[in-house]
Amino acid sequence: MDSQNPTPLRLDHALLLARQLRVFGIVLLVLYGANCLSDILPLQLLNPLWQIGVANSLVNNAGIAGTGVILLHLANYVDQDTGSALALRKTIAGLSTMAALGFLLLIPLQISAVTRGLLNVRVSLAQQVKSIDQQANRFRTEISNAATAPELEARMVAISGPVPGPEDLRRPLPELKQSLLKLVDLESTRLKGNISSVSLRDETWALAEQTLRLSISALALALGFGVLAQHDVAFPTPVIRLVHWIRRMPKAYKAKQRENQEKILAQQAMKRHRTNMELLSKHSQRLAREAQRKEEGSLIEKVEKFLNRASGQNRKGPPRL
Repeated sequence: MDSQNPTPLRLDHALLLARQLRVFGIVLLVLYGANCLSDILPLQLLNPLWQIGVANSLVNNAGIAGTGVILLHLANYVDQDTGSALALRKTIAGLSTMAALGFLLLIPLQISAVTRGLLNVRVSLAQQVKSIDQQANRFRTEISNAATAPELEARMVAISGPVPGPEDLRRPLPELKQSLLKLVDLESTRLKGNISSVSLRDETWALAEQTLRLSISALALALGFGVLAQHDVAFPTPVIRLVHWIRRMPKAYKAKQRENQEKILAQQAMKRHRTNMELLSKHSQRLAREAQRKEEGSLIEKVEKFLNRASGQNRKGPPRL
């Protein structure tokens, strides 16, 4: 085996990875629904503040839903193209299309809610100014109707108005009334100025910034979910390479197994061949030694016979003529 190349996952590991991605994607979608549901309930469809809060919740938590949908697409891409996987992929595409349209609709909904919210703020500020004017007119009426300084003091205490001090009560009544009326006018002008210059400006800027942020985010999310609405999602190149590698893992594993088995079989065949050749060589050498010993034995036997024959002739004497 080649130690430099990582061992690919088996087929069951790839299917397990697809199942884990699919389950975790569904968990993220459920989590997104739970987070948004806590802001949606109780329903207040005609309340601009409720509409703004719901829109913010849907947009701020949309990253969870987008991650879940991507994981489901990856799971179906890794898994085999079975009927259930294709049906789930079509369901995901339909939900992504609805999500894209929903995020696009959030833009005019947010603008409408902010417009009505600003209108409500203006109405509320106008009511506050009106209430300040009514309270100031009541103070003026009570101050003007007082006949004596003690009566003026009692009237101011009864309506929670500006109560004159002991030193002020020693002053002439017309002068005391004039100073109290001036104090009421200054306080009324100050309160109305604070309301009109600070509250309305702050509310307008806050709602405008929120609307701009939500509109840009909703548009980006609509484009993103529009891409995820396709059956065959165009993932970035690194993701495609990763998914293709995961999908090729079972085939690569089987090919690697076959290659390793062929290597093992070839090594065993070579080993058997070397063993057979060694045995054949030893057998040949043994046969050669046996043949050599036989030849040597036959030669010795011939020499012995010749010598025996020669010695027998010597004992008989020379041959007769």
